[in-house]
This record gives sequence, C-alpha cells and structure tokens, in this order.
Amino acid sequence: DFEGVFLDGLAASGVRGIRLALEAEFNVEFCDTSTLATETISKNLDFINRMIWLFSGVSGMIIGAGYVVQSILLVALVYIILRNSEQLLNYFDQETKRPEDGSVENVSN
Repeated sequence: DFEGVFLDGLAASGVRGIRLALEAEFNVEFCDTSTLATETISKNLDFINRMIWLFSGVSGMIIGAGYVVQSILLVALVYIILRNSEQLLNYFDQETKRPEDGSVENVSN
C-alpha cells in the first residue's frame, strides 16, 4: 500500500524501478550518476514501451481477426441457408409429418 514516489537510487539499468512501475504500479524516479546508466535506463524504458505497444497491436490484430473469421462464417452460413432454403424447408417438413397408417402399437397392458 505504498503511495508516493519510489526513488531508485543507483538505478544502473533501471530494472528494479521498471519492475516496480509495471508490476506494483509504483511511481518511480530513477537516479544514477553514471551517464552510461542513464542512457541504459532510457533505452530500457523505450524498449518496454515498444514491447507494450507491440503486444497491444498483436492482441488487437488477433481479436480483430477473430471477428473477421466469425463474419465470414456467418456470411457463408447465411448463403448456404438462402441457397438451399427450399430443400431445408422440405427436410424439416418431412420431419414433422407423422405417419397416418395406424402402425403404432399399444404396448401397455
């Protein structure tokens, strides 16, 4: 239940602060005196942001493709039903007709 700013002192690559920001949703400030460390932190943050955008884009494409496939299947089903509607109606009509020849036998005693 931490509220406030977490200071990642001597951050080096920034991995600790990045994990706290992503996993625990902390507000993180990075601090290091090394120029190489600050450049590495910037590159890692940029990489994380790119990975999040990439993952979001791929997830959206997969979900969107699912809707496209569902739409194609629905159109194909409607086409088949419309193309064969008379045959389907005849089939269902045959199912509902009962034989009237009196061949039903009473098996109760």
